[in-house]
Amino acid sequence: MDMVFIYIILEDLWLILLMLWQVILLLPQALLDLVALAFLGVVPGGALGVSRHAIFSSVIFLEYLLPILYDEQLFDIPIYTYKSELHRKNRSFDLKNYKSFFNIVELSFGKFSELKNSIRLSDNTTAIFLDWNKEFLDETANFFSVYVQPALLPMYRGYGAITEQFLRGVSVSGITFYLPSDITDAGDILYQKEIRIDFEDYPEDFIRKVCGEVLSTIKTIDLSKCKRFSQRQELSFSLGRIRKRDAIIDFRTDALSVYNHIRGFSRPFFGAFCYYEGERIVIWRGKPERWQGVYGEPGEILKITDDGTEVACGNGTVILTEMENSVDIKKSFVFNKYANVFETLEIKIS
Repeated sequence: MDMVFIYIILEDLWLILLMLWQVILLLPQALLDLVALAFLGVVPGGALGVSRHAIFSSVIFLEYLLPILYDEQLFDIPIYTYKSELHRKNRSFDLKNYKSFFNIVELSFGKFSELKNSIRLSDNTTAIFLDWNKEFLDETANFFSVYVQPALLPMYRGYGAITEQFLRGVSVSGITFYLPSDITDAGDILYQKEIRIDFEDYPEDFIRKVCGEVLSTIKTIDLSKCKRFSQRQELSFSLGRIRKRDAIIDFRTDALSVYNHIRGFSRPFFGAFCYYEGERIVIWRGKPERWQGVYGEPGEILKITDDGTEVACGNGTVILTEMENSVDIKKSFVFNKYANVFETLEIKIS
């Protein structure tokens, strides 16, 4: 009996020693986390809880953000978006599929003071605003507010940052977390990270990358404790709102410019377009085929194959690989007979 008792005591001691050893192994990482959180606002390894965050986002970004949050099972983050009647008409994304998992609140368009009865957040909440009204906040907001710009501020301020970067052929873009201010997108920067735009990327691909960085950031960085940096105003420039008529394709430019134009207005935006026999044709995707040389009148259809429709540009050619049209396109006809299309939107077929 004594031997059995001694064995039990030794077994208990062994378990205690094993537990102590596990604690010792965990201590360095815990201390590292505490130091990083105290001095940098950063928690290594994604240890920071995300439940004290809230996200305000248009449905354009939610279409790509909600699947990521779902995969991570982050169902406790409240989501605020605009009511369905305020969504862009070309959006088909249905929030109903996610409402059984997330607390999604649909808001009217207005200021926080007008809508605060529908927004119940605690003082220690960090609210992330993604593609949201820049004039939404006022002095009645009781939470820490952070806006997100899909660009490296101070460049590309404004609402059309994604399209504009594609139009200019930007390959190194990024994401900026910054504080709201009286001047649009001019608040102090809390955190930035570069995001590459690959040559074959479209806005959908870039937005997915941006949403991935939003999740990574709120999991690993306490934005409320980040050091604040003023923006260099001399490097800043602001963008006007993109209008539908801005999306018309000018085939008189070179093949690369036409390709970037098609990319810039592609989904989730309203699509670049041209005219053919008086019909408006939306072009969702394309690719440069021949980079240089004159192969026909700008807008002239050179070839129609299973790969797409090859069209002459001012310099080079592009292949239109995805179009939305209801007309029978034929070789040798001309898109946007440019003598008058940009003034009257009438088509003169050669």
